[in-house]
Amino acid sequence: MPYSKEENYSREVVSKRQRWVEEFSGTKLNHVDKQSFDPLETRGNIENFTGVAQVPLGFAGPLKINGEYATGEYVIPLATTEGTSSRATTGA
Repeated sequence: MPYSKEENYSREVVSKRQRWVEEFSGTKLNHVDKQSFDPLETRGNIENFTGVAQVPLGFAGPLKINGEYATGEYVIPLATTEGTSSRATTGA
C-alpha cells in the first residue's frame, strides 16, 4: 500500500492508495474519493487515509436539549449501518 512518511495525507498519496486498492481488489471505488474535506484534516485520526464511506443519514427532532454546552431545540443527525448491513446479507 502506498505510504509516504512526509506526505502521507496529501491528495497525491491518497489517490495512489485508492488506485492501489482498486488494482489489488479488482473493484472500482466509485464514491470513496468524494470527500468534502482536506485529507490533511484526518492526520492523527486514521492511518493511511484512503477516502470516505457513505452511511444512511436521518434527522430526529426538534429535540429539547438542556445541557452543559447546548440548550434549546435542535435537529439531531442520526446515522447507522445496521440496516444496510442486514439488507446486503439478506439480498433484500
